Amino acid sequence: DIIEQKGTNLKVKGGQTDPMIYQKSSSKIWEDLVAAPLDHLGHDVSTEGRTPPAWVGLGNRRRLDLVVDNSIIIDGKYKSPPRRLSNITMADRDQMFAYSFLQTPRPEKIVLAYPKFELDEERLYDVTLIDRPVPRGGAGGYCELVAILIPFPTPATLRAPDKWNKWKAKVGNDFRGHIMT
Repeated sequence: DIIEQKGTNLKVKGGQTDPMIYQKSSSKIWEDLVAAPLDHLGHDVSTEGRTPPAWVGLGNRRRLDLVVDNSIIIDGKYKSPPRRLSNITMADRDQMFAYSFLQTPRPEKIVLAYPKFELDEERLYDVTLIDRPVPRGGAGGYCELVAILIPFPTPATLRAPDKWNKWKAKVGNDFRGHIMT
């Protein structure tokens, strides 16, 4: 898959290939993992990193991580999660504030998606709400702020197509239940 995307021509000699280095930021990999379950369930998930119209010309290079069904903004946070929504860093709060007021149309929800590294073998697919959602009012109306933990898939899950599809379906259903209600 990577080779096809990059058009790399590897030399195969006796079943062995020349070494290849492929570099991709862990944050981008996390954003792709966050998008995969909702995309798998048929939601319109934009991962293009578009710049909100209100930000163009302001010198701001920030781009949205994910937009789901043109109404939910998801910001993938590949770092340790806070214990409560009130413990989110000021930088992340400022970012959520900007998204809630500068995005057009106004998002219904803004979701911070953190990795859930501590996997429970009996609950491999559970998406966990960090805290109850917080409504945010303002001149443009209502927006809900949500922070969740998404289980990180195991290497074995990523290698086996049937396990990967099962992970996307189960995590996607749980994820959707937290952000689309």
